[in-house]
Amino acid sequence: MVLPRLLGQSVANYYAPRRLGAAWWPVAAGLVIICSVPFLSALVAWNAGAHFPAFLHDFELWSREKEDQAAGLTKFLTNFNTLGRLLVGLLVIAIVPAIAEELVFRGGVQRCLVQWFGSRHVGVWLAAAIFSAIHVQFFGFVPRFVLGLVLGYLYEWSGNILVSMAAHFTQNAFQLILLYLAQGKQLPTSLDPDSTQPLPWVLVLLSAVLTVGLLTWLHQRWVGRTELATRL
Repeated sequence: MVLPRLLGQSVANYYAPRRLGAAWWPVAAGLVIICSVPFLSALVAWNAGAHFPAFLHDFELWSREKEDQAAGLTKFLTNFNTLGRLLVGLLVIAIVPAIAEELVFRGGVQRCLVQWFGSRHVGVWLAAAIFSAIHVQFFGFVPRFVLGLVLGYLYEWSGNILVSMAAHFTQNAFQLILLYLAQGKQLPTSLDPDSTQPLPWVLVLLSAVLTVGLLTWLHQRWVGRTELATRL
């Protein structure tokens, strides 16, 4: 909230220089995320099995230790044995991070990088890399980086932080709801987010195609009507 004041802008005009012309845009952004889940899950599985070069062996051991610690904490926080715990989880793991991280990474870091480098693409890609790296979970770096790219471009194209917030919230909330249903034995094993069973390649391919198709459609809807709104 400090950055807009330093630049002499209101918080609303800085983070959302373009007003939403249609209420379905955040919904469409959330739909992109839901469609991308199988593809991102495949990336998670691939990245988790990656290995560093021999000279980075100690770093790999340290990274895997951090992954195990994060997994243990996540498992504790997502033990949804009641609906009340799910609602608390949605607040702590979905709503708060969606607001805070989007204000910091897309509304702050990304916009500054776009201005410094004079390139939207450089700003989006660097911000996505920082967004992923700062979680200090390098065996999940690639899928989180891809998610950061999607969130970054949604913000750039829409010019409204609410769109990327909606997408970020959907990513976290959808996973939590799947976990809640899986823990209640209401989901097949293949749809359990904790399952190590690989997804069918057809589903992964369909997920990738639908995600790219929706992003292309949103890009065409948002860009070209007027000048992109997030220029500093």
